[in-house]
Amino acid sequence: MTFKRSPRRKIWLYPQMPKLSVEGEYDAVLGPQLYLLHRVDFPIRFAHQARKIAPSIMEEFGAKPDWIFEAYQEKERWIFLAYDPRQILHQFEAASLNPRKVKRLFFAQQFAEHLSRPVSLGEREILTNVRGTVTVLPAEFIDEAVDEEERLSTLPEPAKSFPFRALEENRAKWKTRDLALLTLAALLFAGAWIAEGIRAHSERVHLERELQESAHGDMTLISSITRHNIYERYALIDHRQRNIRQILKRLGKLVSKESKLTSVQISPEGYNAVFDVKSDKIPALKQLALSYELHPIVQGDRLIVKGRWK
Repeated sequence: MTFKRSPRRKIWLYPQMPKLSVEGEYDAVLGPQLYLLHRVDFPIRFAHQARKIAPSIMEEFGAKPDWIFEAYQEKERWIFLAYDPRQILHQFEAASLNPRKVKRLFFAQQFAEHLSRPVSLGEREILTNVRGTVTVLPAEFIDEAVDEEERLSTLPEPAKSFPFRALEENRAKWKTRDLALLTLAALLFAGAWIAEGIRAHSERVHLERELQESAHGDMTLISSITRHNIYERYALIDHRQRNIRQILKRLGKLVSKESKLTSVQISPEGYNAVFDVKSDKIPALKQLALSYELHPIVQGDRLIVKGRWK
């Protein structure tokens, strides 16, 4: 005799959701307000390769380096997703939910094909499919919407699910032993910090005097806010990420009917891409790669492009 396990309850997360009381384990679905989404036509074969390049792609849309990135394939396209783990954990806390009970994670976009009718999401918003993208709109935009609990609970489960990495990113960094060691270190150096603070204050007064003399009366340079904004602006420019995006664009220009990108590897040291090419087209593709300042290597009917980050 076999027993079929009943589907695990799915909890949809969205801002200003009501507090819930959930017993046991459950799956979580992030609403569109809690993640960034971007579609890319790129000949990548495996999800782990897509996740490696996701930070450089999603950075342009507002994702931060310490966010969590996921990717899955939808027909010929890759769907890239990014979310802030701190925001998600805060949402669990606001809804009185225990994030450690989450078994699997889904995104609202994965239910797009089944959202044929708008669904209420709270009291003021509705969840709907707008040209293939799951979107949240104000409730007054739609005359009638199906009740949230009635509809969302019956949506078919997507084939792809994701681990809940928000806890993985925060776990083990601040264990009890680590906190105890940090506390002890703080006590040991407390006296030294006080003395350093007194010295730093004296030095700060001296440096501010020199700064005013060097600025020659220019108040914009004297302002610490202005100097901080200038620093933040240029500190956010990540040279490595810009290099990755540039290389990916160049590799994409080498893809055609006669050349197929079979693999691409991005690592902290450099990159490695392999193209399957018709033998009579290899010389032309090699010249094209050289024109993009790439370094091609011919191996039989394959063209390998590799390099190190500058």
